Amino acid sequence: VEIVRPTAIEVNLSCPNGMLDDGSFHPPVCNNAKASGELMQATRSRVGADQCLGIKDSAHVPTLRYNANVIEIMHLVRDTSPYIDFATGINTIAEQPFPELTAGGGRGGMSGPIIADVARDWLENWRYYAPSRIAILSCGGVDSNNVAEELPLRVSKGALLVGGAQEFYRSGKPHELAARWAIEAA
Repeated sequence: VEIVRPTAIEVNLSCPNGMLDDGSFHPPVCNNAKASGELMQATRSRVGADQCLGIKDSAHVPTLRYNANVIEIMHLVRDTSPYIDFATGINTIAEQPFPELTAGGGRGGMSGPIIADVARDWLENWRYYAPSRIAILSCGGVDSNNVAEELPLRVSKGALLVGGAQEFYRSGKPHELAARWAIEAA
């Protein structure tokens, strides 16, 4: 049996994984720095010191009108950084009202270019608090319409890599989309 090791492992701490008794979503693990640290310590122990290991973090905002909760980010960095090599952010802005949704109590994750400001705020905070050895992967709010501005801006703010998922997920030819992004950002 040949064992194939992944290039990197990302633990998604940012998704609410389950519902509470009242039907509301369980808070994402990243909202609890201590639990996140314990989870990443156990994960690091399991995968070993040589495996590239990281986390995906949430926006740490309740809505678009707020800046990131710096205290939450600071504590999350403190409790996870001994065990990780990179942090990816952001995932969606969770639990936003969408009246057209019939599941999840009419609430869901907000994504797309509208969250670009929040994603940059998250990036700036992580880069400020995280040790320099931790790579920051910045996503959230980047698409073909703003990649020419967002990519160099986020790199200048300390992101090692910049990306987006929504547009690639919908694309029938993601390789062509990636080429267009590269040309736009060059």
